[in-house]
Amino acid sequence: MTLEENITKYLDGAAGSDGRAPDARYASFDYCFNYFQSFREAGNARAIAEPENIQLSCLHLGFYLASWGMLRGSAELLQKSARHLIPVIELIAGADTALWEIDAHCYTEPNIR
Repeated sequence: MTLEENITKYLDGAAGSDGRAPDARYASFDYCFNYFQSFREAGNARAIAEPENIQLSCLHLGFYLASWGMLRGSAELLQKSARHLIPVIELIAGADTALWEIDAHCYTEPNIR
């Protein structure tokens, strides 16, 4: 099997995991990422914390965290509603827009700081 065939098999969810199937756990990152990126791409990252968006922003982040086990056991988040994430959403919304450009291939000493 070629590398391309293996990647396609994974992305289609046929590799023994759900891969990137739309209803797979791994896809929860994509939904969250795409939601927040849509604001950045529109040039209005601050809007994610505006009253008309704050609930959906908290729900996207909360569901992503839940899908990775952050709302289980003795975790403090288990005892909180999605509203508890408002300060995080406000922090993201107010962050320097240059931070949105940092990706794994951009991890330099200045970017890490």
